[in-house]
Amino acid sequence: MALASVLVLATMGISRWLKFDLEKDLAVASIRTVLQLAFVGFALSWIFTQRQAWITLLIFVLMSLIAAHTVTTRVKSFKRQFFIFALISLAIGVWPTGLLMLHFIFKNQALTSGQLAIPFFGLLLGNALNGISLAFLGIEKLLTESLEESETLRALGATPWESAHRLYQLIIKNALTPIINAMTVVGVVSLPGMMAGQILSGTSPLLAAKMQMVVMFSITFSAFIGSLAAIGLCHLHFFNSNYWLNFRQHINRFKYLLTSSFQVIKTSGKRK
Repeated sequence: MALASVLVLATMGISRWLKFDLEKDLAVASIRTVLQLAFVGFALSWIFTQRQAWITLLIFVLMSLIAAHTVTTRVKSFKRQFFIFALISLAIGVWPTGLLMLHFIFKNQALTSGQLAIPFFGLLLGNALNGISLAFLGIEKLLTESLEESETLRALGATPWESAHRLYQLIIKNALTPIINAMTVVGVVSLPGMMAGQILSGTSPLLAAKMQMVVMFSITFSAFIGSLAAIGLCHLHFFNSNYWLNFRQHINRFKYLLTSSFQVIKTSGKRK
């Protein structure tokens, strides 16, 4: 622990020497890491001794709410809608996959043993969160920068889905790229933390590798379904019954109000 702390202090020193101004962020992040992990350690120690399914499910719900809130901190607009969509996407992508795999892997201990269920569910939730967050960032960019392309294709006769399909394809690729990269180098360049922990605890490397395969495939599926659900929900919300983007209507209304206000101010100035 002391040696690891020295590494962080060294990072802060180099940042200060090169005038990168990262010292404050690193200090706050380091303190939060210590406090959060210490709290989680004490909390999980208590949770693991309870062996109650409802407590495990309650932890799952709490983790999902925190994950959905985290998504909204990365977008600049539509925070309320994105929070609801993130929660639904996590419920669609992570919960069925997580509960199904827990049942098949751990049998009757799936929910009563929080020591097994919570870390596994957390892995799925964390990776799906990243995918959904990247998907929402792509949707936000589509709504602010690529409306003209979608509307042009729609004017030429394309359906709403067809008009945005190329952009959705890019969004889903960006959302899954980190997971695909991780799968490409797993075991060759990097050894996943879960597999490394099992090996250090004395588990057979072959058994640890088998478990890691299950985890990676589950992560990939849950992230893909979650990201796809996020895109689908945004598509249904931001396209109205006439297949035009609601967001464009809001922009036009804002432009109209802004123009009207400017004209009123200009007219008042002339009268004076």
